[in-house]
Amino acid sequence: MHTQDLRVVFYVNQNIRNFQALRFNGPNHVFICHGESEKAYMWSNQLKAYDYVFSAGEAAKDRLAKHLRNFDPSERCRLIGRPQIDVNYTPPVTVNNELPTLLYAPTWEGDRPSMNYGSALSHGELLINALIKDGGFNIIFRPHPRSGMSAKPYGQAVERIRKRLDAHDDTSNARFIFDDSAHWGWQWSIADFCVTDISAVAYDFLATGKPLFVTAPVSGDATIDDSPALRQVPALSAQQADEIVRLAHDALNSNDRQLRELVEYYFGDISRGASMQRFIAETLSLVHEDSIADR
Repeated sequence: MHTQDLRVVFYVNQNIRNFQALRFNGPNHVFICHGESEKAYMWSNQLKAYDYVFSAGEAAKDRLAKHLRNFDPSERCRLIGRPQIDVNYTPPVTVNNELPTLLYAPTWEGDRPSMNYGSALSHGELLINALIKDGGFNIIFRPHPRSGMSAKPYGQAVERIRKRLDAHDDTSNARFIFDDSAHWGWQWSIADFCVTDISAVAYDFLATGKPLFVTAPVSGDATIDDSPALRQVPALSAQQADEIVRLAHDALNSNDRQLRELVEYYFGDISRGASMQRFIAETLSLVHEDSIADR
């Protein structure tokens, strides 16, 4: 910190080691997170430790204004959209381009009752079985890498889904892909439709403007915020999971004006390159800002 001309330090998650760097006054400390979501994590009181928070859009500012005391989002937030959607990702797999592709990306079971949003056990097997039986959709199944860490049955459900996809992939015209690749992003361009949980994945996919469903947690302990996204994006209950084929076709054939307005509220302009340009511009404004070390 003392030997380099550091102007901006980015933080992607809340880690106790962040606070070793935060003691230095010179650079701008900026929390960028690793996604946009309605998890309680997104309004952690720890955000007050940083000089600025790079947020996706107006929804994030409103969320922080609602949940944090003594925090002024108009002063502390910079809106950057979702720059990740402006990166070209090379897919490591191929699909049958004559069929629509559905991305199912459940989160993990969480490490506390309030974060129990994962759907692999409650929705996943019914959903995947219905899609395999229909045969009219490519499937990309990408479970959270921490699945099963806190609850063994949850990890077992993920493994059963993987085995079922592998068993039917060679005999179907559709591609059934278990995705444990290191890269996240190529799935957005391949998938036409997404089913996911209350997690950052929902907001990554929302930024594409394509249709999606967010699963309704079966746990009564899961914290669910009354957000615009959760009010407007269709919810998928466990009882509806085996109806996914019909629901997917209905969504793919609709022209949803409300969805476009929701995307604008959460991410602003999502035209090609717009988010990346905002991220770069806001970063450079902080790089060129007079730091305490310069005074």
